[in-house]
Amino acid sequence: MVLKIFISSVRNEFEEERMYLKQKLMEDSNLNKYIEIFLFETDVESTSQAPPEIYINEVRTSDIYIGIIGSTYGNLTDKGISATELEYNEYSKLKSYYYFYVKNLEEREERTLEFLHRIQNEATYTTFDNKEELFYEVKRSLLSYINSKLSSSEFDLSIIDNSSINNVDINVYDNYFNILTDDALLSLKQYRNKEEILTLIKAGSILNNNFHLTNAGALFFSNDIEKFGIEHEIKMVRFQGEDRLTIIDYQESHAPIPILLDEVEKFFRRNTRHGVIVKDWGRVAIPEYPIDAIKEAIVNAIAHRDYTIVGDTITFYIYSNRIEIISPGRSLVPIEDLGNINPVHRNKALCNIFRYTKYMEHVGTGILRMKESMKNEGLSEPEFHNFTNNFRVTFYGRKNTEQLPLKLTNNDKIINLNELNLKDRQITALKMMLNNNYIFTTKKYIDKFKVSKSTAARDLTELVDK
Repeated sequence: MVLKIFISSVRNEFEEERMYLKQKLMEDSNLNKYIEIFLFETDVESTSQAPPEIYINEVRTSDIYIGIIGSTYGNLTDKGISATELEYNEYSKLKSYYYFYVKNLEEREERTLEFLHRIQNEATYTTFDNKEELFYEVKRSLLSYINSKLSSSEFDLSIIDNSSINNVDINVYDNYFNILTDDALLSLKQYRNKEEILTLIKAGSILNNNFHLTNAGALFFSNDIEKFGIEHEIKMVRFQGEDRLTIIDYQESHAPIPILLDEVEKFFRRNTRHGVIVKDWGRVAIPEYPIDAIKEAIVNAIAHRDYTIVGDTITFYIYSNRIEIISPGRSLVPIEDLGNINPVHRNKALCNIFRYTKYMEHVGTGILRMKESMKNEGLSEPEFHNFTNNFRVTFYGRKNTEQLPLKLTNNDKIINLNELNLKDRQITALKMMLNNNYIFTTKKYIDKFKVSKSTAARDLTELVDK
């Protein structure tokens, strides 16, 4: 989808603003893939056509009209009105997507005031003081329009006309069969070609003997998703404290979904810690957060994200005391009903691709699994919040060594202390140090276990080495 934007104003009065507006809009990564802008002074070459014929034809074929009004009304055309008002008349006969921006001024020409009064009765307008404010307001209007256009159709099933089988990353495609849990689909690889299998799982469609990806297929398999203008990236940040003041690690990913999931997991592992306790005869490495719960949340964020929202991204924020995962698009299920009723899928085709893989268990029951995983680790349940245009899940980490798992899980790495050939008193000392933050000196060790100075020194040295 590419929208043609027509900018209308008195050129002499807004020469700087017009050029600035076009430049900034076309530099904006959230907009430039959706728009092209007609500006008379930059887009019209010498021609035998009279200027009015040119701009009238251009405004009639434009998708959106942007009108900028200041103090000057402008020279009259043969219709007895300014070019700006004429352009508005021609556009509004055919379409109704017009936006006006009025500069805050103390004085205006009489005809300008009359035109402004007419606009007040037919449309709404926004005021501005400088070119920066003008750009901000225009950008906001265009993003709102684009979002409404994109959300009017079923996003993930939409066919990408300018895609082909050549846009499929062969490594991602081959790896898909490594994460499949559906034996029937796995067996088809030797009998069906890529186009047929991708069509079967709703990742694409064959039209007039030509294969095209769906948006869902591009998200999962494309080697160049950005080419198709799909908002899909994840921003990962590790902050130093409990706020966003200091960043100590940062990464963005624009990869296909299977690679993206791996990158998020690697970022998580390098930016979270493990504590250690002694339980029975084993030394247990306790993660700051259960990786299973984090995976659930990330898969849910990707599967249920509103991909029609332009200019937003999934964020994966790690603070010193919590993790926040924020996804564009409100939850389609009320917060109080999450996990208690059947899930509502925003992206059915995308969930269908997930359905055949090891991620299938994460789609549909993710909320319950998150809660259970956190509970088993002795942590509080995740918190869920719906905002105007996004959904947030928050995980709180361990506050102290007493907040230990209720039972050992796959998240906990266990080392058998018996295999380290430790003496009973050494294991007791290790429990005290790791579980109770007790600090042993040689003297304290002698007093506790009634051993000689040399034995105490040897025992403590062995604990350090092992």
